[in-house]
Amino acid sequence: MIEVITTILIALGTGLAGGVVSAVFYKRKNKAEAKQAENQAKSIELDNTEKAVQIWRELAEDFSKRVQEYATEVSKYQDTNKELLDKVNELKKQIETLTRENSKLRKQVEEYIKNQQHEG
Repeated sequence: MIEVITTILIALGTGLAGGVVSAVFYKRKNKAEAKQAENQAKSIELDNTEKAVQIWRELAEDFSKRVQEYATEVSKYQDTNKELLDKVNELKKQIETLTRENSKLRKQVEEYIKNQQHEG
């Protein structure tokens, strides 16, 4: 009977020892897996951050190019606008000159008509 009890105790002790050893190893394994998962998550986060930075960098470069293109285009429009304003001012001066000449010619025509009426 002692042998049966000894066998049972040995079996229970072995099972218990195996369970404790397994629990310790599983705890270490789970801890290592958790650490690995955390490192992998950090790595993915770093990759995503690098990709986001790259996207923003490309957008900024594209934006900078567009701003430069628009600045060049605005400069051309400003030059064209200045040329047109100069032409408008020149035409205004011509209009003033022609208006004065027209006024003189009207007066001359009116005087001619008056003279023709008095003579005729």
